Amino acid sequence: MPNLVVIAKITAVEGKSAAAKAALLELVEPTRKEAGCIQYVFHQDLNNPHLFYAYEIWESMEHLGAHGKSAHILAMRAKTKDSIISSELSFLNKI
Repeated sequence: MPNLVVIAKITAVEGKSAAAKAALLELVEPTRKEAGCIQYVFHQDLNNPHLFYAYEIWESMEHLGAHGKSAHILAMRAKTKDSIISSELSFLNKI
């Protein structure tokens, strides 16, 4: 099975992008240690500092599912309930 690419668009509450950014960056180290994680990188939009994008590559949908249930993801969701408005995920295969 080919690797799964995920692009996540994350929107922070206006005025709370610094808190959202800090919480997102805390995910990088533990996520990169997860089974099945090939790449996990965040980017911040240059024109809109309230928009963040994650570029992820996973070995499989199962690995991504485990990531979504990990302690650090659950902690981040609780921590950012007042600083992140939404997140949209796109699931891609390389062609």
